This record gives sequence, C-alpha cells and structure tokens, in this order.
Amino acid sequence: MIDDPSLPRRIITTAIICFIILTIFALIGWLIGSWDEAQGAKIGQLGFLVKCDVERGEHVRQLLGQALDDGMKEHFVKLFHNWAQDPTDQPARAQRGFRNTLLVYNIIAQRLKEVTTDELSCPI
Repeated sequence: MIDDPSLPRRIITTAIICFIILTIFALIGWLIGSWDEAQGAKIGQLGFLVKCDVERGEHVRQLLGQALDDGMKEHFVKLFHNWAQDPTDQPARAQRGFRNTLLVYNIIAQRLKEVTTDELSCPI
C-alpha cells in the first residue's frame, strides 16, 4: 500500500498549500498594481451611465403615485380585516391605524410632488 499519511499530516499539508496559493495571488495583485484599487462595484456607484430624461422621471412619478395609492388601499383592507377578526380595543385601535396610514400617505405624497424628475429618472 502507498504511504498513507495520517489525518493531522494531511490537514497541515492542505493548510500549507492554501497559504502558498493565497500568497501567490497576493503577490500577483501587488505586482500588477491593483493592490489598493478595488475593481468591483463600490457602494453607491454603478459601472455604466444612465441617460436621464424628463419623460422617464414623470413615468416613475406616476408609478410611485399608483403604488402609494395601492399600498394605502391594501393597508385599509388589512385594518378592516383586523377589526373584524379581533374586536379588542376597537374602534380606537383601528382609528390609530387609519390616522397613522393617512399621516404616512400624506408625507410621502407631498415628497413625491416635491421631488424633481431628475431625481426620479437618474438617481446616480
């Protein structure tokens, strides 16, 4: 039978081989001058340019407005469902939910009116 190394010897040999390979990769990166430069995507940056236009911004504004309306409707349905399922502390609990929903809806709707089409079509 061929020389069968023990388990600790195989672990040490594997660790040494991995260390040598990582050292070679690090040396190659250092030699080609990429050691300090991240070639991948950075947070907040994209690797391509986006052409911004007013039409796209208005389209996004309409989509956001529709999503806001749909979200409010869905939340009101959920509030009614919860009211019917759990009468505990009702209608005060439902009123708080309605008030909070309307507050958030109005804040987002106002911000949506204020945001420029450039921010909507070209966020970078």
